[in-house]
Amino acid sequence: MSPTTGSNLGGTSVVITGTGFTGVTGASAVTFDGMNATSYTVNSATQITAVTPAHANGAVAVAVTGPGGTGSLASSYTYASPAPVITLLTPNSGPEAGGTSVVITGTDFTGATGASAVTFGGVNATSYTVDSATQITAVSPAGTAGAVDVVVTTPDGSSAAGVQFEYLQPPVLCCSSPAYANVAGGQTHTVTGLRHGTITDVKVDGVSASFTKVNNTSFTFTSPAHAAGDVNIVATGPGGDSNAITFHYDETPTITSISPSSGSPGGGDTVTITGTNLIGVMQVEFDTGNTADMSTLNVGHTDTSFTITTPSHASGPVDVTVYAYGGTDTEASGFEYTGVVIPLAAMTGVKYELTPEAASACLAAPSVTTHPTAQTATFGSPVTFTAAAAGNPTPTVRWQTSTAGGTWTDVPGATTSSLTFTPALADTGRQYRAVFHNSSGDDAASNAAGLTVNPVAPGAPTGVLAVAGVSSIAVSWTAPDTNGSPVTGYLVSANPGPATCTATAQETGCVLGAEAGKSYTVTVVATSAAGNSAPGSGQAAATPTAPVVPTTPPDTSLTLTTDKGAIKTAEPGQQIVVIGTGFAPHSTATITIYSDPVVLGTVVTDQDGNFTKAVTVPPSLVAGAHTLAAQGVDPDGNPHAMKLAVTVAAATSDLAVTGAPVARLAVAGLAMLVAGLFALRAGRERRFSS
Repeated sequence: MSPTTGSNLGGTSVVITGTGFTGVTGASAVTFDGMNATSYTVNSATQITAVTPAHANGAVAVAVTGPGGTGSLASSYTYASPAPVITLLTPNSGPEAGGTSVVITGTDFTGATGASAVTFGGVNATSYTVDSATQITAVSPAGTAGAVDVVVTTPDGSSAAGVQFEYLQPPVLCCSSPAYANVAGGQTHTVTGLRHGTITDVKVDGVSASFTKVNNTSFTFTSPAHAAGDVNIVATGPGGDSNAITFHYDETPTITSISPSSGSPGGGDTVTITGTNLIGVMQVEFDTGNTADMSTLNVGHTDTSFTITTPSHASGPVDVTVYAYGGTDTEASGFEYTGVVIPLAAMTGVKYELTPEAASACLAAPSVTTHPTAQTATFGSPVTFTAAAAGNPTPTVRWQTSTAGGTWTDVPGATTSSLTFTPALADTGRQYRAVFHNSSGDDAASNAAGLTVNPVAPGAPTGVLAVAGVSSIAVSWTAPDTNGSPVTGYLVSANPGPATCTATAQETGCVLGAEAGKSYTVTVVATSAAGNSAPGSGQAAATPTAPVVPTTPPDTSLTLTTDKGAIKTAEPGQQIVVIGTGFAPHSTATITIYSDPVVLGTVVTDQDGNFTKAVTVPPSLVAGAHTLAAQGVDPDGNPHAMKLAVTVAAATSDLAVTGAPVARLAVAGLAMLVAGLFALRAGRERRFSS
């Protein structure tokens, strides 16, 4: 009989081998303990294939009746309860922390008892309930990222491996930009980090917020209304909740008074601004774009007042605007720039003499005595144009600017002999001149002077975060200040080298292939047409882990090959040169042979993510079907595997073996052939000599 054991429910196909089966016909010709087979086929005079009927557990006789009589074999087939079979897991994934309620669907679950009756990757389920013979509800234990086998065990056996549950990692958050909002909410914020993947919820202090995924390393959300204070932001994905990052809410600032309310056009006056919700002040403007030096903000200022030094400005009233965490507030005409009149005080007993000077009898039109010269500036640095003119009365001056061949327009507030400002890159090619005027009615314009603004490299990326993975490092960062030079991309490199990865200007993360167990320091620089930035700052050290060898061959359609192609056979002790492709460059891959997994070696891939590695088939490996597998990660850090099915021949087998052993057999055969030729020649010589 083959097989000799089957389910007590019947339905097992059994091959019966014997003699005299020719002419076997009729429903009762094949019986199991006297019960007719459900069906049968006479394959030949020596073989019948029959389907078992249902029967109670135990050993039974199998009988075949033909024209020549009945043949029977006692206790030749045993009925037994079937082992459990798993057909479906719902859901089939959950967070590494465990706690996922999984419905296991299949058959023959009756009798599953004990702590180890349901396991996830060999770890007992946290709890389980046998709902019926076809359903179990189990709670997943904690695990590490990746797929594991789920197995159900009863007194009749264990379910086969291969039905898997995948443990998922939670998102990792880095920072929010901006990291503050008004208590009314409604502002858009960008959160960067790692493994955002499928985000299912974003909570601000436990309240769900509207969000939009940008890419795998960032998403935006709209802040909900909230009372003032610090709160946590947490993102949720299939792998569970992320780490929490801090976020601040504040009320809208208000200005109630500015003292003093006037000062010199040259700036430098210390003023006290009083109001509410001022603790988070970030910027103060005396007229639009005329920003005060924030380094002069008094240390330890309160929520209701602060002091700051005024910037320079032309005479006249200006609006004062405060920018704080909770928003902005403007005090219209809150400060006036004015000249200072110093009166000549009359003092008793003091004699003053005033000597008049003769007024010029003639007016003199302005005449330029100093022309401005062309200037070259580095982006972010100020530039100064200077001009002078003679005339009677003393001429006034206004500065003008124009593009090449364009119309001259006045520069607002530029009415002194020197024009100083910090240009933008777009100001390259502009021209500047001074126009002088007095009561003679005539104007005098200086020569035009050109401006060139040289770009500078972007600032260094911030918040660099390196997270170790399997044979890889996931790196993220926050985009830097461009310094007027748009970022064209990012270059990430590992030390020790030579692994690198790149990202576009819009991305803030990429994955490096890396050697398992080696400590790396990661460097991130921003690239631009003006050059590369300085290396970014942050937590940039990581040590990747090695690929975990599963208990069963990987489920992949990618074929592993060798230097002799896709071999089909091998023998114990044979050396095989394995070739793998598609892995992360410079990453660790593990080469394993199954059925029982035996690690044959590890290898670090080349710059293209490929490897060539010589491994040896274990001398003690049993003959039969086996699988060679290479496992690691792909360039994105995702699991990557390749496999090759081989049949391992026994030491005395006649099965042809591909690879190096074939060559040894060929050499041995050639040696035997040469020896035979020498023996034949010697025999002939003896015959000829006699």
